[in-house]
Amino acid sequence: MLVLSPGASFRPATTTKDVEGGFMTDASKTRPQRASVGEDQIFEMVRRYFLEDESKSDLARHFGISRFQVARLLKEARETGLVMISIRHPAQLSPEMGLDVAAALGIEHAIVVDRIPGSDQSTIEAVAHRLAIVLDDEIKPGQTVGMTWSRVIESMARQIRQLPTCEVVQLAGAIHLTGNRLGSVETIRIIAEAANGTAYPIYAPLVLQEAETARALARQPDIARSLARIEELDIAVVSVGAWRPSGSALYNLLTASEAEEIADKGACGEISGRLFDQHGRAIESELDRRVLGISVDQLRRVPRVIGTGAGAYRAQATIAAAKAGLFNTLIVDRSLAQAILDLAGSFTANA
Repeated sequence: MLVLSPGASFRPATTTKDVEGGFMTDASKTRPQRASVGEDQIFEMVRRYFLEDESKSDLARHFGISRFQVARLLKEARETGLVMISIRHPAQLSPEMGLDVAAALGIEHAIVVDRIPGSDQSTIEAVAHRLAIVLDDEIKPGQTVGMTWSRVIESMARQIRQLPTCEVVQLAGAIHLTGNRLGSVETIRIIAEAANGTAYPIYAPLVLQEAETARALARQPDIARSLARIEELDIAVVSVGAWRPSGSALYNLLTASEAEEIADKGACGEISGRLFDQHGRAIESELDRRVLGISVDQLRRVPRVIGTGAGAYRAQATIAAAKAGLFNTLIVDRSLAQAILDLAGSFTANA
C-alpha cells in the first residue's frame, strides 16, 4: 500500500550532492544552478514516480533538475512522511464466526477479520481495508455518510482511493493528533475527496470546558451546517470505545478525576463521545452536555450504522453498544469477536 500525505511537512535539503567519477562532489560546483523545486512540484514528482511509474530520467527532464536530485528528493519524501509504503498481509475472513457474533449481539451483520501476525497496527489496517470494501458496496451515489474518528477510520482514510460519490459528515468534534497522524477534520476531508463529494467538518473540539460553550459553538454557521447534515445520514461509521486509558478518544481528553467520576457512574464504553453502561443505558452527566456531536437518538435513527473495532478489551463495550441499538453492522478482528462470544456466552449461562 502506498500513501501520499499532502499534509506532511517537507523541507528538501538546501545543499545537493552528486556522484561523479566515483567521488562525492558538491553539485553546485560541477553543474549550473538548477531551477528550484517547490513543495507542490515535489508532491507531483512523487505521485508520478510511485503511482504512474515515470522514470527518474523523465522526471529530471520535466522538472529541470538532475536525476540524482530526483533520487534524493524521492528519498527525502519517504523519510519525512510525504510517502508511506506498507505491505498488507492478505487477511482472511471468518464467515462462520461472523454469523455467530451477529446472532450473539442481535444485529444484522458481522464481519470478522483474522488477526494479522505482527503489530496491532497491521490488524487495524486489515479491519480498515475490509471497512473500505464494505463502504464501496454499501454507499449509493448521492447519499450522506457520517464518520467518527478512530484508528481504524484513520487507517481507512490512508488506504482508500475511491468511493461512490457522497457527502461525508463529521459526527463529533475534532480530535487533533501530532506528527503524521490524521486528525478528525483531515480524515473527513480525505474520505470526501475519495468520494468526490462535499466534506462537512466540525471545526471545534470534541469536548468543551463548559456546556454553554458547546451550545454556543453549535450555533456557529459552519458547525451548525455540519450538525444539520447529521439528520440526513444514510450511513454512519463509528468506533466502539472502551472506558479505559487508550481505549477511548474521549477518555484521553479528560482529567484523571473526570474519567474516574464517569467510571463511578458505571460507564462501560462510548461512541462519538456518548457514554453508556454495560446494559446499554446512556450515562447522564455534565460531560454529555459538553460534547459536541451526534446524539444517541440521532445515531439510532440512521438506517445503516457500521460499528468497528479491534482488540479483545473492547468486548464488553461492544456488547453494551449492541444492546443500546447503536449499530446494526459490525466489522472487527478475530480477538474481539472471540471475546464477544465468550462474554456473551457467560451472560447467557448466568441468566
